[in-house]
Amino acid sequence: MSDFTIWGIGAGASAIVVVAAVVIYAWYSYLKARLPLAVYYKDLESRVSDLKAKFTDLVTEVGRRRQEVGNLLQEKMTLEAEIGDARAWLEKNQVLLEQLPIKRAEIAETEEKLRRVRQEWLQVQAQRLDEEEKAATARREVERAQTEIAELKTYRDRLADRVAALQQQQRQLEVQVGKLELDTKRAADQLERLRAELAREEKRLSAIQEESKRAKAEQRETELARDEASAKKDSLLREIALKERDLGRLQREHETLSKKVEHFEQMVRAPSKAERLEDFTKPVIAVRSNIQPLQATGDGGERARLEECTRYFERNKYKFHARTLSAFHTSLKTADISPLVVLAGISGTGKSQLPRLYAEALGIHFLNVAVQPRWDAPQDLFGFYNYMEHRYKATELARALRQMDARRALDAGEDKRVRDGMLLVLLDEMNLARVEYYFSELLSKLEMRTVAGTGDGQARHPAAIEIDAGSLGRDDQPERLFVGHNVLFAGTMNEDETTQALSDKVIDRSNVLRFGKPGQLRKDKPPSVSAPEYYLRYEDWKSWLRPDLPAGEADQFGRICDRLNAVLARIHRPFGHRVHQAMYRYAANYPRWAADWFHCAMADQFEQKVIPRLRGLSRDTDEKADEVLDEIGALINGLHDIALAGAFGAARERPSAFQWAGVNREAEQA
Repeated sequence: MSDFTIWGIGAGASAIVVVAAVVIYAWYSYLKARLPLAVYYKDLESRVSDLKAKFTDLVTEVGRRRQEVGNLLQEKMTLEAEIGDARAWLEKNQVLLEQLPIKRAEIAETEEKLRRVRQEWLQVQAQRLDEEEKAATARREVERAQTEIAELKTYRDRLADRVAALQQQQRQLEVQVGKLELDTKRAADQLERLRAELAREEKRLSAIQEESKRAKAEQRETELARDEASAKKDSLLREIALKERDLGRLQREHETLSKKVEHFEQMVRAPSKAERLEDFTKPVIAVRSNIQPLQATGDGGERARLEECTRYFERNKYKFHARTLSAFHTSLKTADISPLVVLAGISGTGKSQLPRLYAEALGIHFLNVAVQPRWDAPQDLFGFYNYMEHRYKATELARALRQMDARRALDAGEDKRVRDGMLLVLLDEMNLARVEYYFSELLSKLEMRTVAGTGDGQARHPAAIEIDAGSLGRDDQPERLFVGHNVLFAGTMNEDETTQALSDKVIDRSNVLRFGKPGQLRKDKPPSVSAPEYYLRYEDWKSWLRPDLPAGEADQFGRICDRLNAVLARIHRPFGHRVHQAMYRYAANYPRWAADWFHCAMADQFEQKVIPRLRGLSRDTDEKADEVLDEIGALINGLHDIALAGAFGAARERPSAFQWAGVNREAEQA
C-alpha cells in the first residue's frame, strides 16, 4: 500500500466523520426548530438516544482512525530505519550521493502526511467532546421539562379539588335555606290558627259571662263553663308562647341563613378588578416625612457609604471581615446577571444580620421574608386568588414589589420617595423548602429584566409576573408585576440535614458567600441603634455600577479565564458564557480603592463560581484529578490570597471526593 493510498484513506475517513457530525447536528437543529414545543419535549429522549448511538459510531470510527494512525507511525519508524541504512550505505557509496535529495523529499512528504493525519485526529477528538456536551444539554432539558409538567399537573389537580368543594358547599347551603324557609312558613300558619282560635274562645267567654248576669239561676253552670274556658285560655296562651318562641328561633335562623345567602350572592357577583386587587394595592413600605435622599454618586460616594456601613456594624456590635462586606456589596451590584446573593453556613453566624444592617446603613428599604417548609409554588411568594371571596390575597412581598415599580402610575396619596429608592428582599432560611419550586419563576423573570429593558407595556411583559385576578371582564387587562433593577434579592441558607441543597440552575445564577464558625463567640446583647435619617436613591446606586474593567486588568482576566476553562474542560466541567460574563461583571464592579482589588475580586470568583464545580471530583476514579487540582492550585497561588489557598489545599487533601466548605474570613480576622 503506497503512502498516497494511506493518506487518501485517512483523509476520506476524516471527511466522512466530519460530514456525518455536521449532518447529524443540522438534522437535530432542523427538527428542534420545526417541531412544536410539546412534541419537542416528548420526542427529546428518543432523539438523545439516537444521538448517543451516532456518537458511539463516531467513537468507533475514531478508534479505527487511531489504529490507522498507529499503522502510519509504525510505517514511519520503518522508514526512519531505512533512512539510517541508506545513510550508512551512502557513506560507503559516494557514487549514489546524487540520490540523497530524492530520499529526503520522500521522508518530508511522509512526515507531512503524518502531521495531517494527527491534525485530523485532534479535530475528531474535539468534535467528540462537543457532541458529549450537546447530549448532556439535551438530557438536562428533558429533566427540566418533566419536572415542570409534574408541577403543572399537581397544581391543576389542586384547583379542581378546590372548585368541587366550593360547589358542594353551595349546594348544601341552598338545601338548608329551602328547609328553613318551609319550616318558617309552617310555624307562621300554625301561629295564625292559634290566634284565631284564641279570639273565638275570648268571644265565647264574653258570651258566657253576659249570660251569667242574665241567668243567675244558671250561675253554677256558668261559673263552671267560665272556669273551663279560662283554663283552656291559659292552655292556649301557654301554647302560643311556646310557638312564638319557636317562631322567634326560626326567624333568627332564617335571618342568619339569609345573610349567608346574601353573602354568597355577593361573592357570586363578580366584583370589579380594582375590588379583587384591593389587598394587592395596599402599601407595605413607608418612609418618614422628614427623610431626605442621600447624595452619594460616583466612586467617592460609594466608598464613603461602605466606610459608614462598617462603622454602623461596629455601633451595633457586629464585626464582619472587610472582604465579606466587599463581596456582598459587589454581588448585589451584579444583580442584572446574578440576581441572587446566597449567604450559606451554619446557624448563628450573622448571615441574616449582614443584609439587614447593610440596608439600614445605606438607607435601603428592607423586607424579610421567612420561607416555610411547605412552600411549593410561586403563590407562596406572591399570594393567591380566593375564589370564595373573589379577592386576591397578596403577600407583603407582592405589595412591596408593586410599590417599587417605577413605571407604574402612582396611587392617590402614594409617596414617590419609596420607589425612587432601593429595596433589599431577604429570603430567610430559603432552603427549608425546595428553592426551584417557589423561586424558579421569579428567578427566570429577574434574568429577563435586561432583555425587557426599561420600556413600558408590551416590552416588559416577558419579564413580568402575571397576577391571578380571577375572571377578567371584556375590557380588563391582566395584572402584571414587574420587578425592576431597584429591587435586590438575598437569601440565607443553613447547611444541615434538615434543609434542601441548591440546584445547579440556582447556583449558576447566584453568588454564594459561605460563613464559617465565628472566630470569637460574643456574650453581650447587641444594642439598639437608630437607623440613618436618609435613603439611597436608585439613580445614585446606578452611578456606582461599572460595565468594564481597565484595559490591563481586562487582558489579565482573559488570560486567567482561558487557562482556567481549558483546565476544567479536561474533566468535562467547563463554564459557559453566563458564568464568564458574571465573573467579568463582578471584577469590574469590585471596590477599586481596596488594596490589590483585582486579585481579591478574582479570588472571590474562584471561591464562588469555580471551586464548587470540582465537587465530587475523586482522585480514585478520575486519573486527571491531581493534574487539574494542581493547575487550579497554581492559579489560586497567583492571586496572593493565603486564606483561599489554605482552604483549597485542605479540601483537596481530604481522602473522599472533593468537597468545598468555603473560606472562613471571620476566623481569619479573629
